[in-house]
Amino acid sequence: AATTYTGPRDLLKITDTWNYYQDGPLAAGWRSPDFDDGAWSSGAGLLYVESSNLPAPKNTALKLGQLTYYFRTRFILPSLPANATLELSTIIDDGAVFYLNEQEIHRENIDPRAEIDFTTSTPRVISNAALQGPVILPGNALISGENVLAVEVHQNNSGSSDIVFGAELRMEGGAVSAFTPGAKNNIQRDLPAIADVILNEVYPGSAGTLTDSSGEPEPWIELRNRAPLAAVLTGWSLGNTPTDPGAFRFPEGTSIPADGYLVVFADGEPGESTGSEFHTPFRLDSANGIILLSREQPGGLGVIDYIRYSGGATGEAKIPNPANLTRLADVTSPSPGVSNELTQNRAPTIATVANQTLAVGRTLDLTLTGSDPDGPFQTLRFELLNAPSGMILDNSTGYLFWTPAKAGRFKVTVQLVDDGIPSMGATRSFTVVVEAATGLAVGLETTDSGLILSWATTPGKQYRLEMLDDLRTNNWTPLDQRTAMAASLSVSVNKDLRVRFFRVVELP
Repeated sequence: AATTYTGPRDLLKITDTWNYYQDGPLAAGWRSPDFDDGAWSSGAGLLYVESSNLPAPKNTALKLGQLTYYFRTRFILPSLPANATLELSTIIDDGAVFYLNEQEIHRENIDPRAEIDFTTSTPRVISNAALQGPVILPGNALISGENVLAVEVHQNNSGSSDIVFGAELRMEGGAVSAFTPGAKNNIQRDLPAIADVILNEVYPGSAGTLTDSSGEPEPWIELRNRAPLAAVLTGWSLGNTPTDPGAFRFPEGTSIPADGYLVVFADGEPGESTGSEFHTPFRLDSANGIILLSREQPGGLGVIDYIRYSGGATGEAKIPNPANLTRLADVTSPSPGVSNELTQNRAPTIATVANQTLAVGRTLDLTLTGSDPDGPFQTLRFELLNAPSGMILDNSTGYLFWTPAKAGRFKVTVQLVDDGIPSMGATRSFTVVVEAATGLAVGLETTDSGLILSWATTPGKQYRLEMLDDLRTNNWTPLDQRTAMAASLSVSVNKDLRVRFFRVVELP
């Protein structure tokens, strides 16, 4: 389904305000919507140096001497209608190029084949600027939300005696889809400020806790106002199913005091509600369920917070799903009137790492471990703060490996950080002692058919040649084993395209 667009037709008026730059050339990025033009001058149209009368009020004086002048402005389009067109009217001396959201949409008195830069001039002089248009343009460069129109006005020559710029933009036609599943939302608008109210706790049982005014222990839902001012709940609601999030609507004027709490009995007995005690038309299931806290906003109810609970038992309360990282996520005993938020994020810890010893050319291979006291809802990241060259650490798994090329003592410091608010971290240091290699020296010779490996031997001793594809695995594969009959041994290995590692082991 689609509806005719009833949004703004006048996107820009001739007297609207523009930011402008008249002090030399700019890089091409000035056309981008993200470009910061906050330091530019600003003024209402028409912007001008002109002694003659013009078709609109002359509001902002410019200065002469530039071949090119730059202008930028913004307008808001709450929704994006399909097949809309634009009507552009201008008052310009001498020529201009228009860009909508960085896409060129129109040239006026500029060669359509010309590459545009600061030195581009117009093919003819405009003696007195007149109202031109409207020119009909496609609306495919429009976006929902903030749009940026950038314009560069060019003169016939830098000695021109006048400069004038003004433009108005209208939108015509188009329709807005009622629904856009699978596509970007088509409507952008500012919503009213949301009161800082959350679901604090849910008790789906019915024994041993709060009782209503009739003396009956009932299931309950607790809201908390985290703000230093009272929160008014007009337009807010509670529900226990996504198909009816507004099953219980708070009476108009209901409020929660600053940093205060409000309990609502979810017992399916709305007739027991009074001006100070509320009962929902639905009753909480003691084992499994969902609670939705919503408020009215354009387009319907918007869910502000929710609790999904399961595996419940009498006497257990439920804490909200951690919509923010400072909230607890444990099942606890009922605690109405008490915040279930952490006062601050807590730092993770890294398990102790023993000092390591290995020989040059051997691989250090270990996995760091850590934990966070704020539960599994934070993402942890390992980082190397101090490490020898070539050491690699997987940030997510803590897997660390390194093959040292020289002997020495090396201090390694690692850090584990969380993504809480604010982020917290812990560090751990350990030492790696690398001893000089004591193995055999192996010579390597390449031939057309492969490799020849040779090494000094002791006659009568046995030697084994081993190969490895990946130093991280340490799974050496025997290639050849023989007894030395002379002072050296040589072994030929076929050539292939793999990266391979070889070693010789003297057997006992």
